[in-house]
Amino acid sequence: VGSSTGALHVLECEGFRMVYVQAMEGHHSKPIADIASTHETDMAELTYPAEELFAVADEGGSVSVWAAKGFEARGRLEVPGECFTCVKMRGANIYTASLSGRVYIFDTDFLVLKCEIQAHARAILAIALHPSQPWLTSVSEDTFVNIWNLENLITNEIEALASKDLADRMLCGTAFVGEGGKDIAIVHYDSESISILPGDKVPGM
Repeated sequence: VGSSTGALHVLECEGFRMVYVQAMEGHHSKPIADIASTHETDMAELTYPAEELFAVADEGGSVSVWAAKGFEARGRLEVPGECFTCVKMRGANIYTASLSGRVYIFDTDFLVLKCEIQAHARAILAIALHPSQPWLTSVSEDTFVNIWNLENLITNEIEALASKDLADRMLCGTAFVGEGGKDIAIVHYDSESISILPGDKVPGM
């Protein structure tokens, strides 16, 4: 669990009961924005790497990488001047989004920046990875939901599959839903409704 002080707190889950284990301090000086794991349950198991890792992104543009077993620090990645809002992981890649509207993709094996996408005109508040396909969706304060094809990420060729404007709505959450993740759900501030973008209306999905 991340905190506004930059400290991480580890809790052990025993059924519905959680036991506090330890605090991990001194690794981040800015508030923690998000935490992601390579073994999250909404991902297909075929995307899991051999070793389980997790990444911690903060509001100072820093990402730390950890081994889930033993909480061993594996490295650190930084984009000076950025403010990260969310983070996801898949395989050897870390995906972060920022207040500047950019998506950054890092390599966990070599701890380098692989690719940068100028995805939105305003802050990105959420991203999601498809459970099994090389697709990423992003939502922003600019009222747009964008879908990206990362199939050719190795050559830095990122394809924009679709873009949908939900006028006058500040989008703050997104997820691939439905059978096989065929649709995209979007939530927004000051609304109890959930918008669904059907995948059969998105070219390439």
